[in-house]
Amino acid sequence: MEEDLPARVERLARRAAQSAGVRLAWTEVRGPRGSRRVRVFIEGPDDVPVGLRDCERMNGKVSALFDLEDPVPGSYVLEVSTPGLDRPLHSPADCRRFTGRRVRVKRRIGDRTRTIRGTLEAVEADAVRVVSHAAGRRRAAPRVAGGSRAANREGEWIRWDAVVSARLDPDTRSLFGARKTPRGRRRPAS
Repeated sequence: MEEDLPARVERLARRAAQSAGVRLAWTEVRGPRGSRRVRVFIEGPDDVPVGLRDCERMNGKVSALFDLEDPVPGSYVLEVSTPGLDRPLHSPADCRRFTGRRVRVKRRIGDRTRTIRGTLEAVEADAVRVVSHAAGRRRAAPRVAGGSRAANREGEWIRWDAVVSARLDPDTRSLFGARKTPRGRRRPAS
């Protein structure tokens, strides 16, 4: 049985990553034949950040392997990148690595979606538990038996089959510094 295109691309990208000393996060193959976009996402070993040189090295390794094995019929564009600060989480196994980190999970509830932001506290085979943090906003706690409200410190279990998307949710204020201005005043032009 012949290997499908995404599987061939991932297999070759995994070989290139091993040779380049990085970890393959995932691959994407998009677009019609003749104008495909092949995207390869890499991470550092043991969650060490990767830089531009790592992406360049990986691009060279993937290009060389693709030239030898020609996995993508027709022309294509190859992109090598990092997952970014707001890295997508593709599976519960993926989430397990980021337990304790801030996340943003969009899930289906009937015919609507709801996004919850919080700390990824636990991961099971088919669900994740997120403890919501209101970021200064008061949020009503869920109703419990008897109609009273209770604090939701135990978190909310979300079945993975209801997840539309999940991403890391970095605290950009702590990364880049908070810039507060009094209400109604403009920041001076720089």
